[in-house]
Amino acid sequence: MARKLVPSLAVVAIGLLTFVAVNPADAAPSREAAQSGPYLVDGVRTLEDRNRVAATGAVIDSIESGVADISAIPDEVRQLRRLGYRVTRRRR
Repeated sequence: MARKLVPSLAVVAIGLLTFVAVNPADAAPSREAAQSGPYLVDGVRTLEDRNRVAATGAVIDSIESGVADISAIPDEVRQLRRLGYRVTRRRR
């Protein structure tokens, strides 16, 4: 039984080492993640508008009178502007 166990342990060890090498625990967060911030999006009035905003990956924190308060990274803001929404940075 010991002879069958050694190859199995070797395969598990190689798999574990491969996983650790591909997914380092100390990987630095992306620069985009560090730049997430609060924005106001004008013209969000319908369910379809809300779905378009959410589809970019932005998080809708609240909506009042057609203005959505969101948290987004710069790429999401660019996507919203391409969709025709007016997006402004909100002070915290």
